[in-house]
Amino acid sequence: MYSVIIVDDEPRIRRGISHCMPWERLGFSLAGEAGNGVEALELVRVVHPDLVITDIRMPDMDGLDFIGMIQKETHPPLVIVISGYADFEYAQRAIRYGVADYILKPVEEPTLETSIQNVLKRLHSKQPVQSANRNITEDASLPQKNLLIQKAQR
Repeated sequence: MYSVIIVDDEPRIRRGISHCMPWERLGFSLAGEAGNGVEALELVRVVHPDLVITDIRMPDMDGLDFIGMIQKETHPPLVIVISGYADFEYAQRAIRYGVADYILKPVEEPTLETSIQNVLKRLHSKQPVQSANRNITEDASLPQKNLLIQKAQR
């Protein structure tokens, strides 16, 4: 099961998204909520979610700055942006960060559910590749580790 966190400065919207989605049926567990980008960044670093659903306009650190920060993490989560602003600049910046989707508020359940299902497909398709790459990297580093061990034993 994959994990998701919800980030929005409006508690009503966070609760609405948290409670309206059939998370388990969609293959996700709700791992936490945050009211701004600063809280969310801390939460991402602790929980390591697979998906973040975030607003753009929030106090302390807006959603776009937050997305920019989490893209620097070792295993950045996929991101769905929800916004009350149809501003082209916001959407353009979000696209540059590689967000999975950009949904305008008010968020309709079927639209969000479809977006989450698309993220799930992406996560499923990434999973075997990540495991294979991890194994290849580990296998490739074995000779180097063995050389280091042999040198250390001399």
